[in-house]
Amino acid sequence: MLYNIKIIGIENVKASICQSKFSKKKEYVQELAAFILQVVKPSFSLQKEMAELMIELNKESNETNQLSQLIPFIIDKLMIYYMPFRNNDLVLGTIEPIDLTNKCVYSFIRILYKKGIIPKEMIIERLKNYDCKNKSINAFFLPEIIEINPKNKNLIEMIDLKSEINLQYMNFIHHVKKFLPDKIDLYEKMLDDMEPIDELTKSIRCDDVDALQSIITRNSVVYINEIIIPYNIFDDFGTNLNLINYAALYGSIKCFKYLLL
Repeated sequence: MLYNIKIIGIENVKASICQSKFSKKKEYVQELAAFILQVVKPSFSLQKEMAELMIELNKESNETNQLSQLIPFIIDKLMIYYMPFRNNDLVLGTIEPIDLTNKCVYSFIRILYKKGIIPKEMIIERLKNYDCKNKSINAFFLPEIIEINPKNKNLIEMIDLKSEINLQYMNFIHHVKKFLPDKIDLYEKMLDDMEPIDELTKSIRCDDVDALQSIITRNSVVYINEIIIPYNIFDDFGTNLNLINYAALYGSIKCFKYLLL
């Protein structure tokens, strides 16, 4: 049901949950929270809907159900496991496998924060002692990290040359530098919109073949499929993708057919 929320609708999913066992007891609400986290961890696609569902379910909390437990439980899970203090001390000893590089998790935390579900003060408190070594946190909380201390920009730009993800991090740094020092608001808008700012990339992601064709024509491109998709924090591939492979990845059929010709 959660995976079909765009088809079913948030109101209908909310009503179904309110009438089910998942609203009645604390353990069932925690199970519902686990389902929501399972939806958002591997993909960006349903994160806004899950956040809205949490808000709507919280409005339905009363003495006959345990829905008031949902938001605090999810916040605790995310903040304790994924937004730890320096050296990740708070995740040690947990029996749950934690991927501190999962960009989808940090995207969801940001959505909850921007919707007021997680207070900004809580985010800032966690980031005050942060060492700027986690690329995913850097990517999705760059405005706040720099707001706390503008000198953090220098820490973020320090690259571990022995790291296996060195090339990806270099791509990230190169990308970030386009927004610094005076375009951080544009970076924040990109985060809020949950999509890259590059027109070519957006046209394929949205399967807007007219926009794609217009961009290609305007730039007098001859060898279309030699063009590489520019780096963006939402994809962050370990390898370069050309246009047709990117269209295939996103199931953008109209763009794929155009590029195939």
